[in-house]
Amino acid sequence: MLKLRETRTRLIQLVLALGLYFSVFAASYALRNLSTSLNGIWPYLIPISGCLLPLAWAYAFWRIPKMPVSSPPGSPWCPMMAGVIFVFSAAALLQFFISYCRSLIAASSKQVLSAEVKDVTGIQRIASGDDFKRVMQLLQLCPERPEDRNSVQAIGAYFSLLSFLRATLARLVPSMRAWTESERGQCAYFAAVALERRISFSRDMLAQQMDA
Repeated sequence: MLKLRETRTRLIQLVLALGLYFSVFAASYALRNLSTSLNGIWPYLIPISGCLLPLAWAYAFWRIPKMPVSSPPGSPWCPMMAGVIFVFSAAALLQFFISYCRSLIAASSKQVLSAEVKDVTGIQRIASGDDFKRVMQLLQLCPERPEDRNSVQAIGAYFSLLSFLRATLARLVPSMRAWTESERGQCAYFAAVALERRISFSRDMLAQQMDA
């Protein structure tokens, strides 16, 4: 955590930079779905914002001087304020992450799987959470597409989070158990859609090599 001697201005600068980064992260995917004509621009927003984040933090540490806060030394308000800001930042990060993953799932749910992928994965109409690991193993066998690398990793982390909730809180709340099961199944369907894209990508690469 930040030292107690650091100013509230520096702390606010760090939190605002982090919030701005995740806002750009979520907005870039939403705008990419709304405007498909600019697909060549949106993938660069996240790396650019990722480079600006450490620059903003460096500015906060180098340019904003250390000054004693108004609370006296040993006051419990300083660590309490830092803890509250940390909790809200973590909650905002989790909210952006879940929103991003659910937007990925919503986009993939509109696509219909081909008969070939249905036969390979065993998913006909509705996927189950138990299908996720098997589909991910098949997905790793295909050449990686640069376009879906981050999204596949994000859905994998989201599935792990859902599995953790299913094994802990969902045991106490039946409604959460049904929700986690539904979300895990949609993660498996997303993996199946990604598998179909990678199969098509592999065929295109093979066709280009044969033409060459």
